[in-house]
Amino acid sequence: MSTDREILENAARANGMEVLPRGRWPRDPKGWFYNDAGGHDGMYDVERPVKPWNPRDNSADALELAVKLGMKVDARYRQPEALRYNSVMYWVEGSTAGRIIEFGDLHTDPLAATRLAITRAAASIQLAKIAGEDRHE
Repeated sequence: MSTDREILENAARANGMEVLPRGRWPRDPKGWFYNDAGGHDGMYDVERPVKPWNPRDNSADALELAVKLGMKVDARYRQPEALRYNSVMYWVEGSTAGRIIEFGDLHTDPLAATRLAITRAAASIQLAKIAGEDRHE
């Protein structure tokens, strides 16, 4: 999981969104698809493709995602510079807790670092669910 598209698609799946396979939009009447045209990348709803869902760039989307998935967000921006970090803890049913720590852009945009950590944690939750399903088959 390394591209923005893969992270957003897995975060969307963790959020319960039906993500359409590449090339399926606009043929499918329902679902979400990734689009990066026009500089506004994100997941778009086939039924209302006006506003993208993108918790990496949108604070409201990130907050809703963190709450829905039961994440614990710990942002340490008012600490001395050497101690600043952003951390998101998450749990996967039947598994141990995971943690995403994001140091990037803390000094220039702490909200962006927080949103990125939440989005990456959600994608990790989805990947852990997939790995768990593979073990049980």
